[in-house]
Amino acid sequence: MTAPTPLPTPALHRDATILGFVAARALAILGDQTVTFFVPIAVYGATQKVTSSGIAFLVQWLPRILSMPVSGAYVDRFRARQQPVVVDLARVAMLVLAAVTGSLPLLVVAGGAATLLNGHSTIAVESILGRQVARDRYPQTQARFQAAQQLVTVAGPALGGMLLGVLPVDAGLAVIAATFLVAGVWTGLCFHALDRVVVETGGEKLLRRLGTGFSTVFGSRPILSLIAVTLGVNLTASLVLASLPAIIIGDLGQSEPTVGLLAATATVVSFLAALLTAPIAKRREVDVLLWPVALLLVTGALCMILAGDVVVMGIGYGCWSAGVTVFTIWMRTWRIRVIPAEQLGATLGVFSSMILASAPLAGVILATAGGSWDPRTILAVVAVVSLVVAPVSLVVFRRRVRSLIAPLNSEEKRIGSGHGHGVRS
Repeated sequence: MTAPTPLPTPALHRDATILGFVAARALAILGDQTVTFFVPIAVYGATQKVTSSGIAFLVQWLPRILSMPVSGAYVDRFRARQQPVVVDLARVAMLVLAAVTGSLPLLVVAGGAATLLNGHSTIAVESILGRQVARDRYPQTQARFQAAQQLVTVAGPALGGMLLGVLPVDAGLAVIAATFLVAGVWTGLCFHALDRVVVETGGEKLLRRLGTGFSTVFGSRPILSLIAVTLGVNLTASLVLASLPAIIIGDLGQSEPTVGLLAATATVVSFLAALLTAPIAKRREVDVLLWPVALLLVTGALCMILAGDVVVMGIGYGCWSAGVTVFTIWMRTWRIRVIPAEQLGATLGVFSSMILASAPLAGVILATAGGSWDPRTILAVVAVVSLVVAPVSLVVFRRRVRSLIAPLNSEEKRIGSGHGHGVRS
């Protein structure tokens, strides 16, 4: 194992600054999650076809996934504070255009463009947290970020359901655009310390930087096995998100606002799970979280598949959302450990693109199988696949990083707040 690369004093070194940055970016994620939920629901409401909802979900996610390696290759070449601001304002323009025209195809395109731009924002924020938060604070910071992110991730569908229930589509898009506007202005006016971060002025060209990201991922067995674990979880998670409108509205016979109400219920459970995880992650090794994750995910999947009413479905969705939240804290902590610090941006782009491939795959599955099978049958089949892939990949991953666990534990006791990012396998 190569020694961790020392980094300059992090720009995000005070709790108040970290929490402020997390809050600003969580507001942007709220807008993104509302768009991700709002567009398929609007399309399904207009067409009453499961396949149309699946196609809309595919269009939203595929451009983002394809663009993320490029975002990762360039994320370290521009000032950190400017990138999320530009992305937020661009999304405002896209959504306002869709609202003004009132075109359903343009709505789908705007949803895809907004999600594509969120891909770059995600890479930028992950790079900022990975480089600008001290290593001994990172697990707790990631838990706090996940608390905020999961809150708005599940609150986004709740907000989307409420907007669909009380406002026309164009007015709903205007509210979402306003959310992005506030997030962009907040980030732009604050966090000037991020501008002190060294920006690459020369460095590798785009193709070479892309190659660096791909070679780092495919040359590291720990990274590949961590990707496999995440794909095992994300495949079912993506299908749950893609099929939720069809299950609640079509299968259980509920209205569109009920989908938002169910998401709001899951918000409380997920938020509490992330809050409870933060002090645990500060004191204990994150691997202690794996058994609670497994219990929550299995319970949630079974409830959603077997639910005969919306109450059981809500319990299942809440357990599932909480399990995904805690799993993401574990995954992102280990991701920073196994990616070399000097290749963080380029590698994050490839890593994120690969694990998000489950989202368009879920759209394809729902669009192709939705005409023959009901959504919960499809969900059951995919959950069985995940139940095989995720545990097997986890065993492989733990074997790959076994030699790193003891050194990491000892380093976290002695490393100061300004040292130690990234472990090279």
